[in-house]
Amino acid sequence: MIAPSFPPYEFSEALVNAKLCLALMESGHTIHVISRPSEQFYTKDWSSVWEPLKAINFYVDETPVKPIQRYWELFQAVLYFKLPLEGVRWASKAVDLGLELHQKHNYDLVMSRMPSNIAHLVGAKIKASTALPWIANWNDPTENIRPGMNFQNRFQSYLINRFVKTSFRNADLNTFPSQLLWEHYNEKIIKTKTDKVKVIPHIGIHAEDFDVNQAPGKPISICHAGNMLSNVKALKVLKAFSKIKHEDRLAFQFHVFGVIDPEMPGQIESLGLKEEIFCHAPKDYFSMLKSLAGFDYLMILEAPYPKGILLLSKLSDYASIQRPIVAISPKVGVIADYLNEYGGGLILDNQDEHAIYEGLRKIISKEISIEGSKALKNVFSPKVVVKQHEESFYRCLGDNKKLV
Repeated sequence: MIAPSFPPYEFSEALVNAKLCLALMESGHTIHVISRPSEQFYTKDWSSVWEPLKAINFYVDETPVKPIQRYWELFQAVLYFKLPLEGVRWASKAVDLGLELHQKHNYDLVMSRMPSNIAHLVGAKIKASTALPWIANWNDPTENIRPGMNFQNRFQSYLINRFVKTSFRNADLNTFPSQLLWEHYNEKIIKTKTDKVKVIPHIGIHAEDFDVNQAPGKPISICHAGNMLSNVKALKVLKAFSKIKHEDRLAFQFHVFGVIDPEMPGQIESLGLKEEIFCHAPKDYFSMLKSLAGFDYLMILEAPYPKGILLLSKLSDYASIQRPIVAISPKVGVIADYLNEYGGGLILDNQDEHAIYEGLRKIISKEISIEGSKALKNVFSPKVVVKQHEESFYRCLGDNKKLV
């Protein structure tokens, strides 16, 4: 697996890759990961839950070198990949490391996983050198086709599009966490009919031992786990909470664990919500799951895109601990589809301030009550998602070879 985002650097993409590795290992697969240190993380210390991944995680040799040697290596890497993308120097060394590991372990296939584009550069080169089947995973839109963004650099957009088309064509299989994300890629870049695509959702985690300790009579508590930055437009939610407090005179608590928009503390104070809204530093993954199990509702707050094409990884975590979900999301989108089909949540249109207010008011006043969904939990269960990955492995390997 080529996964630039990986523990101990905990962030959403790293957690998705880590959970998949753990589940594959528990199912009897041998897997090695080439990753890189990250500057973006909730925490960077190895936690006990990821301890089994320590021995399978490999870093390329990035010993500091003199600037002139670094620039020379960068120049060679750009020529090697024929693409001036960020991270090509690391990618060049990752290819060398991958080939070295293959000589020792004789792998069956190689997987490359976003969000970093450079993972696919590595996967493509390893396939070309070894003839190993290659599965390319696309978890996010590339930056030039991200909804809500007006990407201005036409030359860079051309390079990204060329990279995506080439990677997509050369991979034996391309996986996406949602059908809508695949359709977005196809509409914006790929523009072809193909059977080299498989939709596999993010994987959950075994969470049978989490206790839910609710003190009777305490106010309804809601939690958002993850960053809450300017792109999600949280002000509509804060205004709804303010109205619920000052006009409806209802008691509640709202907790946010993660990095928040710098303007948010001032907004909380100006709306008179300092006693109801609590912003916390991020926790390590397992500690966060334990904390989430104690809240009445777990919130998903999506950016106001025209269509919700992303399967946010927190949905699989929320579902794993079977807590009810408040999804403030696009009316048409992946999150809405899952909750409509499998239950376990309330969907509120994130473009509609009144709908947000009414939905939050109803659950806080206990006018409505929502239970967690076992059916939704099963969709993301490690056993179910691993089976889908195994189907993709066998599809790439063909009928003549079976994994041990």
